[in-house]
Amino acid sequence: MLFYKGKTVSDERLKSFLESGEEVNLGNIFEYLQGMAEGMEGVVRWEKRENIAGQSVRENDLQHTFKTVFLTIICAVTENEWRKKRGLLPFGKVQLDVGLLAMMALVHDIGEIIKGDMPHFEKIKEGGASQTEDELTAFKEIIKPLPGKIQEYLLLIYRRTMFKSDLCIKDREARFFNAVENLGHLKRAIHECRLGHLHFAPKCLELHIPVLDKYSWNEFPSLKDWYKPFVEEAIDYLRQFQEKREEYIAEFVRRGGKREDFPF
Repeated sequence: MLFYKGKTVSDERLKSFLESGEEVNLGNIFEYLQGMAEGMEGVVRWEKRENIAGQSVRENDLQHTFKTVFLTIICAVTENEWRKKRGLLPFGKVQLDVGLLAMMALVHDIGEIIKGDMPHFEKIKEGGASQTEDELTAFKEIIKPLPGKIQEYLLLIYRRTMFKSDLCIKDREARFFNAVENLGHLKRAIHECRLGHLHFAPKCLELHIPVLDKYSWNEFPSLKDWYKPFVEEAIDYLRQFQEKREEYIAEFVRRGGKREDFPF
């Protein structure tokens, strides 16, 4: 039996398909893909921050995946063009594989249909290992109805997205995707802070800017053009949050939380 936050897998359509043991074919692939889409739609992101003081958009994994695929393609093409214009040998005469990166963005959160969303800052805190392995197990369960060779192909792509995995560390596209994920977290944090939701500033800003600094200076220089213009703005939001931290703690307690559990 599959579990998601103490319940069975979040979407009954996908749950029924997986429990049937059917292999995917033209006659049932609509049901299978619809089940995956509905399952991702049922996973709400940023729930930790929602419980603190709300957010402007209740984003689900399906929406997040679409945005991540689009952002990844934009950033990868930009990086390749950045190098071409400056006459740099692109990665030892090989450019970033935009198609592979788009596939990574497409599959990277499918396991959350079963596992549920876990904030990036909590993955960092817990070392990333258990959540990563649990999501891998869930991903394998979800793609089990597909032909064996397709499962192998998707698993190889998925492993590139696993936080702190060997592939994630050694593979160029995996490192770039990790950078884009950090860029994605930063864009959401800035969006929310501009609307007055300053509780999006902690962790996001202190974790993601250093990662982007590392990747942009060492390997992917075009990323600097994306995030550097917004660093001062982000730092100012973090300062504003610290000034209002007690107000956010009070709101957190009013919503049923305990002061000692406030994560920021």
